[in-house]
Amino acid sequence: MTIKAIEGAAILAALAFTPAATPLAAQAQTNAVAHRWESYANARYGYAICYPADLLVPEPEADNGDGRAFQGKDGASLRVFGHYNAAEQTMAEAMAGDALGLAHDGAVISYRASRPGWYVLSGRIGDTIVYRRTIAAGDRRMTFVLRYPASQAALWNPITARLGRCFAAG
Repeated sequence: MTIKAIEGAAILAALAFTPAATPLAAQAQTNAVAHRWESYANARYGYAICYPADLLVPEPEADNGDGRAFQGKDGASLRVFGHYNAAEQTMAEAMAGDALGLAHDGAVISYRASRPGWYVLSGRIGDTIVYRRTIAAGDRRMTFVLRYPASQAALWNPITARLGRCFAAG
């Protein structure tokens, strides 16, 4: 695999699964830890996620209680939300639908991964990196979507890896 093939958001996944003994992973963990981390827990769908409170400011929870948005000063944003799988889609069907939705928004998807209970889609929309992770728990689906300027990838890549690790359904 060439560097071009794993550039941008695909590096995020590599960081998430790289042993901590490697210099790249160790540096990424150090960069992510350097932030002031807080948590958001959603009572309606029973999920939680951590976020760097020094970089992202939470907006009020959605009126319907499904999630919350967070805004960053540098153009970054994080949205986290849940829903019930009323259409009874498999994770593969949901992933395909989300990929179509991202493509409709102009995204060029450069990374896809799935395992039982979760999937990730990542790519670029112009100069913005978008990273979407969905987890399943019973008939619930929970998703976070992180967007940030590609010029800020060195800052946001390790943060994205940590978000992926702390995002969980209860």
